[in-house]
Amino acid sequence: GTAVGLALGFALCKLPTEVHAIRITPSSITDETLLRRLATKTAYMLHRLDNNIPDTLARNIKLTLRHEFFGSGYAHSNADTERAIALAERDLGMTLEATYTGKAMAALLHDIGVASNRGMTPLFWQSYHAAALPVVASERVSKDALPRDFLRYFC
Repeated sequence: GTAVGLALGFALCKLPTEVHAIRITPSSITDETLLRRLATKTAYMLHRLDNNIPDTLARNIKLTLRHEFFGSGYAHSNADTERAIALAERDLGMTLEATYTGKAMAALLHDIGVASNRGMTPLFWQSYHAAALPVVASERVSKDALPRDFLRYFC
């Protein structure tokens, strides 16, 4: 979902950015067809909200699904992922985990070492938030404060 959203946003801004989605689930759950379908449906929904957004936006995305960092399964780490997690902590002060961000960093580190990528500018999109949220348990929020369209998701 995150990768599709980023790819659509870059396409909407007419940026030539290529998004690499690192597969973290079995290929029976996530494949290129599913990502394209999600992008198409999301673009259509965005178009319904704002007709300035073309309903064909998904045709312009640059999105590649990468399979080689999946490892032995969902949330299963491997040596490349562990090295990436350790390097991010040690050199960048970033906390990563083995399910999503560690595998993505392993892919980035691999790609930096590939000669054909020299001169490219990689961007790592940090989607793991390890800091505690400032939630005060005594401050309850009424469901009436939620947007009307959100109420159907409220349990």
